[in-house]
Amino acid sequence: MNVYPNPTVRILNINVTEELNIYIYNISGMELARFNSLDKNIDISSFESGVYFLKIFNSEGSFSVKKIIKL
Repeated sequence: MNVYPNPTVRILNINVTEELNIYIYNISGMELARFNSLDKNIDISSFESGVYFLKIFNSEGSFSVKKIIKL
């Protein structure tokens, strides 16, 4: 799975081969948004500049975390 560009100003592109659930958290751990990987482009232009975390779950419940930077 690829999430790009990072850092980004507006759109995060997600390149995946399976359906995933994606949660975006701020640096304090507050959930800000939820997406399904069928949404290949995630618009984070309304977010303030800073560091965010994507928590990405697959259908089996396993997850990974990716750090993203919003400019």
